[in-house]
Amino acid sequence: MESKSGSIFWGDGKEKNSERLELVHLDVCGPTTIKSLGGNLYFVSFIDDASRKTWIYAFSQKSDVYHTFKKWKALVENETWNKIKCLKSQNRGKYRYGGIVKRTPQKNGLAERMKRTIMGRARGMRIHVDLPLQFWVAAADTAEYLIDRSPAKCSKWWYS
Repeated sequence: MESKSGSIFWGDGKEKNSERLELVHLDVCGPTTIKSLGGNLYFVSFIDDASRKTWIYAFSQKSDVYHTFKKWKALVENETWNKIKCLKSQNRGKYRYGGIVKRTPQKNGLAERMKRTIMGRARGMRIHVDLPLQFWVAAADTAEYLIDRSPAKCSKWWYS
């Protein structure tokens, strides 16, 4: 078996936020061993804690994370008319308006599980249709798209 399917476990829901963009999980992955067709080696995922909506963006240099975040922030705040209240990153901790609240390197499990789920499903799709390794970004985008639109017990509609 070259790829396996895992279920998405979101925890018991006790710490889940009720408002969109109240807490956003961020995870940066890379560098990968294979460049994508666009020359990308990294990707970043943003996950809204309330709705579990996920966005992924690929880029070629790790220094592009901040620029990508600024673009994404403008997009979602314009789309929802809400402001991001807290950004949670695995390596840097939680960010609120003034700075880091606390370091939480092992407590970003949601982003880690989602990364593993997206890449596992992307690998399965890529293998199923015999695509070369360079198509990992396209497969990951498709996996993220399908996950966001699949029914889940804990998810709320982002666009409601």
